[in-house]
Amino acid sequence: MTTTPTTPSTTTATTTATTTGKLSLASIVAYSAPTLVLGFSNSLVSIYILKFATDVMLIAPGLFATVFAIARVWDAVSDPIAGYLSDRTTSKYGRRRPWIALGALPLAGSVIFLWSPPESLSETEAAIWVSVAIACFYTAYTIVAVPQLALGAEMTPDYHERSRVFGGRGIFDFLGVLLAALAIWFLQTSDNPREAARWIAWSFAGLSIPLLWLSVSRIVERPDYIGRGAHAPIAAFRDVFRNHHARLLLTVFFLENMGMSLIATMTPFIIQYIMPEYSAESGLLMALALVITLVSFPLWFPLSRRFGKRNTWIASSVFKVVGFGSIMFIEPGREWLGLLALTLIGSSLSAHIILAASVKADVVDYDEYVTGERKEGAYFAIWNLVQKMGGAVAVLTGGIALEISGYEANVEQTPNAIFMMRTLYSGVPVVLYGLVIVLLANFTLNQREHAEIRAEIDRRNGTSPPSS
Repeated sequence: MTTTPTTPSTTTATTTATTTGKLSLASIVAYSAPTLVLGFSNSLVSIYILKFATDVMLIAPGLFATVFAIARVWDAVSDPIAGYLSDRTTSKYGRRRPWIALGALPLAGSVIFLWSPPESLSETEAAIWVSVAIACFYTAYTIVAVPQLALGAEMTPDYHERSRVFGGRGIFDFLGVLLAALAIWFLQTSDNPREAARWIAWSFAGLSIPLLWLSVSRIVERPDYIGRGAHAPIAAFRDVFRNHHARLLLTVFFLENMGMSLIATMTPFIIQYIMPEYSAESGLLMALALVITLVSFPLWFPLSRRFGKRNTWIASSVFKVVGFGSIMFIEPGREWLGLLALTLIGSSLSAHIILAASVKADVVDYDEYVTGERKEGAYFAIWNLVQKMGGAVAVLTGGIALEISGYEANVEQTPNAIFMMRTLYSGVPVVLYGLVIVLLANFTLNQREHAEIRAEIDRRNGTSPPSS
């Protein structure tokens, strides 16, 4: 250990099911279920909103990219607010559950608002409509998603059990993404995409509200964490940036999310303009990649236990570099490269989902070791902020780059536009994930150090260390 802890917390831990290491499958399912609707709604916006705005609402890509980037900035700024407030919430229902329950209605309403624009809008009016709608959606999404994500870090202090928690969450998240891929296929092949989007939005609302409410009714929060958030928001966020483990992860998550957002944003364009022969199957191809992701989840648990979270995360990032790089060379007669890319990228995504969130929880423990506080909300919110900034930069870059390259909606594209699409879809992500590998090589919080941290925390709080 290299950092001298500050005054230890005097909070006495209350023994509950969540203070031990092992969690039941029912607890993990109850926690993870809301990410089905969160993954669906967020993926539908991330992947299809640029295509919907440019080709259905007929908004210029540069204009929409600017509007979207502004909305994502607000989305990013709102995350730390929600994280801090949920850390400080002291209701009898816990710190996180009230936010999830109250956010269900606004989330459902914002999805309907976003995907149901009137056909009579001019381009300027459509841009205003979608900018307001996206801001509303991301605000409601933050109210639910930030406390729900932070709750996962509280459910167990065990180093490897956390991977199981976030693995379960990731599976439900990707089931939602899989449903979004099928919804995009439905939109892409529909004779009336406006009506199809409206139908999808109302169906989402009918599913999301009862699912979110049912989930929070089955979750038990740790009472010993209530009231242990930072007393001032500036202090909370200052502690995040003082934590050298957290600082490194901030850069990693920005680069990773920028790369994945470029892929997500450009996928509909690649399918329509570069591989039109697969246009009807585009949603099914994305679904195949997600199925590969789902079935590869069990692969990473034993690898993480054997080689460590960091080294396994690095290996999955190498998979991404090779996968994204192979996309640049796909052409007729080389379809096997597409299958290689789907396999490598799909399987690496499950590793990221499991390990990134699990490592985040370990870093929050390091903060408790130093400060005596529990600030899951602040930490996960700041990480979400930089991830969303990466997504906003990706969409802004993609939209402006397309416009500069001479892109025009629904016509045959120029060689410059085609080259730009390939570069944004393959070349740029390869560079970004190469940088991620270099950064992760310098991450040092391993299982041994985490065990020392947990032992000291348990000693201060008078609790027994969890079973491994």
